[in-house]
Amino acid sequence: MNPERPRRLSFYRRLSAEQKREYDRSDARRTLPLAPALNLGAAADDVVRALQDGVLVRVRRAAQRLVDDVCAALNGRSRRSPAPVPRVKVLRTRPRRGQSEFHGLYTRLESGECEIRVWMLTAANGHVVKPRTFLRTLLHEVCHHVDMTLLDLPHSLHTLGFHARESSLLRALERSGATIPGGRQAVPAVLPAAEPPRAAEQLDLFNRSSAGSSSGRRRERGD
Repeated sequence: MNPERPRRLSFYRRLSAEQKREYDRSDARRTLPLAPALNLGAAADDVVRALQDGVLVRVRRAAQRLVDDVCAALNGRSRRSPAPVPRVKVLRTRPRRGQSEFHGLYTRLESGECEIRVWMLTAANGHVVKPRTFLRTLLHEVCHHVDMTLLDLPHSLHTLGFHARESSLLRALERSGATIPGGRQAVPAVLPAAEPPRAAEQLDLFNRSSAGSSSGRRRERGD
């Protein structure tokens, strides 16, 4: 009896042999090791409140704090040198892309610096983006960053595993006590403030080959 073939998205057949190998590595990893922590829940709640107030500078500040905390936690679970934290830029109205709207953009520069751009108003009616959608977009771009800097996935393809990793980050925020409107609330794991993991608990998120496989080029992932 043949084992069940893995489900692959339709664009898989158009990829090069190297990209197919990267696709399969990406698809096999369904979670990221973001443990529930009180600071993560508080940072996510701050993003929700800032969106409800509708003040762009507050949204940017809150989004940067959340990205800082998520990246610090993931860097702390790796044996590698910490990856640089992306600068977050929050813009006003989403650009249109045909009949759809552009949600976010991750850019990594030749210098190693990186940036996440997200938009807080819909193009259709100028309403503030719903908090759950905004947070998912922010975490989506963080996943592109993690792919390129920690997981040796330089093309950061939109595999099923990629989207599962994004969802795992959102669940970790809810397990950290964040109240994110629009979804079923997870039972929070009430924990003390996170402590640095012991060496034996660290997870080598990627092998010891060059983590900078996408350095030396400007890479962008738009969503």
